[in-house]
Order: sequence, then structure tokens, then C-alpha cells
Amino acid sequence: MIHSGAISISISEPEGDYVLNQLKPGMLFGEMGLLSDPPRTVTATAMEETVISSIPLEAFAQRSLGLPKWSLSIAKSLADRLKSTASAFERLIRERSHTATFGPANIAINLSPTSLEISYYPDIDIHRLSLEGLLTTANVETLLNRINELRRQKISPVILNFAGIIEIQKEVMDKLVGVAKNSTEVTGLVQFENVQFVAHRLRDHEGYQVLLSQDRTPVRRVGFGEHLIRQGDKGTEMFVVKTGSFVVYRQFRGADIILCRAHEGDVIGEIALITGKVRSASVRAEKSSQVYVISLKDFQENSHHLPPWFLHLIKGLAHRVRSINESLESYLSGDLKPVPLVPGRLTIAENIQVPG
Repeated sequence: MIHSGAISISISEPEGDYVLNQLKPGMLFGEMGLLSDPPRTVTATAMEETVISSIPLEAFAQRSLGLPKWSLSIAKSLADRLKSTASAFERLIRERSHTATFGPANIAINLSPTSLEISYYPDIDIHRLSLEGLLTTANVETLLNRINELRRQKISPVILNFAGIIEIQKEVMDKLVGVAKNSTEVTGLVQFENVQFVAHRLRDHEGYQVLLSQDRTPVRRVGFGEHLIRQGDKGTEMFVVKTGSFVVYRQFRGADIILCRAHEGDVIGEIALITGKVRSASVRAEKSSQVYVISLKDFQENSHHLPPWFLHLIKGLAHRVRSINESLESYLSGDLKPVPLVPGRLTIAENIQVPG
């Protein structure tokens, strides 16, 4: 995470550096190394006096604890897409000699508050209470009252979304686990989701996995050679590959540029939903396949339940994928030029508390 200064993301070649993005304070970089297979495909360079702090690998190691599977698939797919396109770009650069600069993707990370906030969106989801900030003995009774209020309205389950929680006191987690374990279909169930940042408190309790909320998603079949997505169409759905495989390609001057292939667990069509723009590529089934379908409405509703940093990470990746796709066409048109990068000083800050 960048606290001050600026970072350039580039591909380095003998004739110069091809800048893919200019990153500003509040933005993340290096996340592809956690979500995708090594090695790194781009270089990050401090362009002025720059201070950063690192988010430890452990924050991602606990990603099975509450993050919906589709959200993890989105992040990994975007990281793989960005990496494969950057690799293809690098191969093209070595064959040709003209490039230019890319525009920035201004996706910022907002730090969480220091007190507890409870958000409820009954028009979107009557079951879910979204929590943000600190959960302590001083404010847990307010949360318990909100839970009981929903249970009295015969709403079950009541899902506590821990996406924005920075920290929770152990005695508070003990109390919430007790409420959840004692809940029944008759009295109204209480479940948890997005608990990755409070997992160290939850793991103290045996059988905590049964307290976590589970999601269910519809499935669609796609025949061999059938297009799931066409470039230029408006995006109203995205897909997670359940079985089979797809080729993702972009049309340019009558030719098909293959960007990547999507297999089980990969996400397709997410960029249009995240950015609100038309489809940036076409997708065709290479064999008879099945996909999970996530509608725009489902995506928008479920976005409220993701940790803020993770949602910003997804949006940042999506904008960078679209940016590099569009810049690839500019490169093929001969409009891009290499630029020399003059590095500045980089400082890694110690003991800075960053959520996640």
C-alpha cells in the first residue's frame, strides 16, 4: 500500500520502459504475486520520495474463512488475465519497437473507522448486518439488540458481515459465537461471513465452520463453439467456470488476439460489470462447459458484503486489465513510445496499522 509518493508499473526493455500504470497514495500493488503464480511480470519503481507498507501473505492465507468463492475467483482470474496480457505485450514488444504510456487507474483504499458502525440495507437484503470498525464490550450490546430485533421480526438467518471489522475483543467474539451456536430454526439462526480479519478470534472455538454463511449460485450450460460473450455487448452478467474451458480473445482489424484461456474456477465477463462499460473481449467455449451465473443485481448486492480493501483490489485489477487491453491496441497501431524512468527513494514504513 502506498502512503505517499508515486509508483510506476512498467515493462522494462533495452530501448526503454513501457509504463502500464501510475499508482498514487492509497493504492495497492504487488497483489498479483499473491493471487497468481510467480514470477512477477512487471516492475514497480518509486518515481519520487515514496513511503509504502506491506500487507503480509497471512492476510491471504486465511482467505477460505468467509470470503465468497466467487469473489476469490474474480480476483484470481483478473490477476491471471493481467499477467497473461502483460506477458503477451512483452513478447510483442520484443518483436516490434514502438510504445507509449498508459493512463492511471485511480482506485483508492479507504481506511476503516475506529468505532463500530452497523449498516442495514433491508431493500437489498433483509438478512444481513454489515459491521465496520472496532467491536468491543462497550458496543457489543448495541449489536446484540439489532440481532434480536431482526429475530423478533422472524428474519432467519441473521448474517453478521465482518468485512469492515479491524479488530474484535476475544470476550466479544466468545459472546457472539455463543449466540450463534445457541440459535435454531425456531428462535432464528445467526451466521457469520467475511471473518478473515477476525479469524484468530474465531479459530479458538471448535466447529466454527458451521457458523459461516454459505452462498448458492445458478448454473448455465454452454455448448462447444458457442459464444458466451461477444466484444462490444453490454455486460449484465458475469460467470465462473464450473467445468470445461473457454478462449478469451479480442478482435482488432479483422484478426483475433488471444488474451488467455479460462478453466475451472476462472471468472469470465467480470470487467464489464465492475467498470460499467461494454464487453472488452469475446469468449467462446472450447468444449461443452458449465458456468456459474452472477447477474449484475447479484454482483451489486453481494459487493456490499465484501471487505472494502478486497473490493477495491478487484476494481483496481479490473481497470488495469481494461487499460492494458486498450493500450495493446494502441501499441499494435504504432502509437505507443518507450519512456526512461528515473527512480526516486523508496521507504518501507514499519508499524503502520493497515486493515488486512
